[in-house]
This record gives sequence, C-alpha cells and structure tokens, in this order.
Amino acid sequence: MRDLRDWLAWLGPRLKSSFDIEAKGVKRAEVTADGSVQWKLELATGPAGATGPAGFDGPDGGAGPQGAQGPQGAKGPDGELGPPGPAGPAQTTPGPDGPPGSPGPTGPTGPAGAPGVNFFEGEPGPNGGAGPPGSSPTGPPGPPGDPTKTAIVANQEGVYGFAAVESGECLFLDNIQTSIYRGINMIAISRTWARTVEPLTISVESITTRQPCALTAAIDGRWVCISASSACDAVITVAGIRKGFKGETFRRYTEAQMEANKRFYISAHT
Repeated sequence: MRDLRDWLAWLGPRLKSSFDIEAKGVKRAEVTADGSVQWKLELATGPAGATGPAGFDGPDGGAGPQGAQGPQGAKGPDGELGPPGPAGPAQTTPGPDGPPGSPGPTGPTGPAGAPGVNFFEGEPGPNGGAGPPGSSPTGPPGPPGDPTKTAIVANQEGVYGFAAVESGECLFLDNIQTSIYRGINMIAISRTWARTVEPLTISVESITTRQPCALTAAIDGRWVCISASSACDAVITVAGIRKGFKGETFRRYTEAQMEANKRFYISAHT
C-alpha cells in the first residue's frame, strides 16, 4: 500500500488533474492534483442471516385531542392596477345597415303661398242686350184661413174638416171595446196609454152598451172594475192628464202669442 501511495504521489503532480483508481478492497480512491490521496475502503461483510418471524401487530393508539384552530390570516394588500393594454386595430370595414326607423310625427302645415297669376284669364266681354220682359200671371185667391185645429178628411161625400175637441186640461183619451158579463168584471187598461198620463189621474169618462144594462164602474190601478146586471158588449172611454201637465189648467198667454197661433194655423190652409 505504501508503494501504491508513493506511486500515486509521484503520478498526481504530473497529471494536473484528479483521477479514480479501482482496486480490490478499495471502494474508492481519489488522487488530487497536489498528490494527496483520499481512500475509501470497502470492508468485507459476512453473508446475510436468516429473517426472523414477523412480530404481532401492536394495539392501535388512541386518537389524540384535536388541536385548536389557528387564527385566520390577515388579507394581503391588493395589487396595483397594471397599465392599460394597447388599443385594438381600427375597424375599416363598415358594419351592416340598421333597420329603418319608424316615421316621425307630421310637421305643422306651412303658411299658404301667395296666389298665383292666372295667365289664361281673358278680358271681360261686353254686356248682352236686355231680354224681353217675362210674364207674371196672378193666380186665383186661395180659400180663407182656418185658425182652429182642423183635421181634413175625405170620403164618398167629399172633403170635410173636423174641429179638434178643446179642453182646459191637456187630456189623453183611450177607448176600450170589450164584452161584459153579469157580475164583477176586471177590464185591463192599455199599458202603452197608461204610461203617457200622470198617475192617479185616470178616470172613466163614459161607458156605452149595445143593449140596456145597469152597471157601475171604478178605476182600480190598471184595471176598470165594472159591476153589471147582465151581459152586454160595451165601449169604455178612459181619460188621463198628459204627463208633465198636471195642474196646468187654462194657461195664460199674451195677445201677441194668440195672433202668432192664428197665423200658424192659417198658414196651413192657404
């Protein structure tokens, strides 16, 4: 070993570098440039002994107590904003046209323009000569006027006038033709007629029969209650004051209104 060491000491300076040497019993030997030698010897070992039997598993250890939860860490500071990124490229291609907008409200009408000049209007012509005088025959005088309310009717005998029946009250009349039996009879009054007169003003004006019969009559609501001594056919006339004219009896008018009323009826017959 000494000879090997000396030889290595002599060889080391001449190689100017480190190198390894493998030899029996030497695990690793290194010679540095200064000639020093580092040895690592490999000791001889005997054969491995037989493996002993496996031991029994020991009992599991109990779980230890849970440790306390640590405090929550403080929030770190926010980072600074980075610089803005570069602008994107400019759009050179125009986008598609949008849908047409709805029409706006109609504006106010502008002022009327000045009247135009009629270039086709000629000068007025001379007046024509006077025509012959026209005839103006006078008709026969008409019949004298009638200041009364007259109904003019025609029949086989000719045309006649019937004067209206006048009354101090504005009465509406209705005739009911019916058959009456011996005893008590309830004759209905026309609903249409009853709605045109004032309530509680309906009365029986007259009852005429085809044959002699003793009877009495009274108004009971919308019914004429008749008590007859025998059966007969009859015409019952009922009367009532027109609605809106209750209490209006012999209205007062002026002479001017009377003359105007006459002229109105006279004009209908001239």
